[in-house]
Amino acid sequence: MRADEKRVLLEHAAKLFGGAEELAEKLGIGQRRADLYLSGNEPLSDALFLRLVDVLAEHPRGLNAIVTRLKSLTGSAEATLVDQAVSR
Repeated sequence: MRADEKRVLLEHAAKLFGGAEELAEKLGIGQRRADLYLSGNEPLSDALFLRLVDVLAEHPRGLNAIVTRLKSLTGSAEATLVDQAVSR
């Protein structure tokens, strides 16, 4: 997944959790670091992206957010695989 796609999902997660500060706390990172990621001034590492997916998976609407965002960013093939995995 490209850096800009990760950032879009991060932005969506921030909205879902009530803001950047709340998301930073969920991810275990500082507010300044979260702001750098959200602004696109620093790319989101793969490890932190996976943590983001884990955090989203714990939210009642989080998995739906992941699948919806994947469908809009990458097309339906990858999203279908995620959707099937989540449904099991």
